[in-house]
Amino acid sequence: MGGQHHAARTFDDLSGATHGVEMVAVQRRGISDPRDPAGDVFRGAFVTEWSGTTDRGGMYRNMKIWVDADACPAAIREILFRAAERTGVKVTLVANQPVRVPASAHVEFVQVSPGFDVADNEIVKRARSGDLVVTSDIPLAAEVMENGVHALSPRGELHSTETIRQRLNMRDFMDTMRASGIHTGGPSALSGRERRSFANHLDGMLTRYANLLERTENRSLQGRSGTRRRL
Repeated sequence: MGGQHHAARTFDDLSGATHGVEMVAVQRRGISDPRDPAGDVFRGAFVTEWSGTTDRGGMYRNMKIWVDADACPAAIREILFRAAERTGVKVTLVANQPVRVPASAHVEFVQVSPGFDVADNEIVKRARSGDLVVTSDIPLAAEVMENGVHALSPRGELHSTETIRQRLNMRDFMDTMRASGIHTGGPSALSGRERRSFANHLDGMLTRYANLLERTENRSLQGRSGTRRRL
């Protein structure tokens, strides 16, 4: 593949919006998006292979997306639903409360019992190296990343080892402020820019994964062709 670029998709493909934002172009080392400095983080996350997605037989298993759905905005869920239908990648929402999902073979909802961190623990138990977890919960993101899982926030931040450490420190600081009686305020509403950033990162990851599978299939076909010629 070298440095070749693949056809870029638009944000409309994922969100149904009319912004016409050009999607990131996928290269061998990841994505490149001059509008999004976070693309440098994404490029650093993938070097030559999709990390951790091979089983003992060397075959690439299916990537899965796990969603911490209790706090996931409806707009982000819709982007994920459209991506699942377009790519066939399985999206599983995990929550304490019922969440409406479309009737689709590619979308699943898992309701867990009420309780602190029950949904988080279920995601940690199910997610495997190479999967993607969508969550705004910083400790959950940090925990799954230790297992080789990628973590993307609904606000469009693809976490790296460096950024998740910074987020954990900030979270601890804010907890200390609240414990001392200082009002820190709640999160702002999801912005259009954050929604586009999420869609861009998601599409970049899914395209990177699809390209890897295509290369793997081509190598397999070449190997079988070579075997037939030797016979």
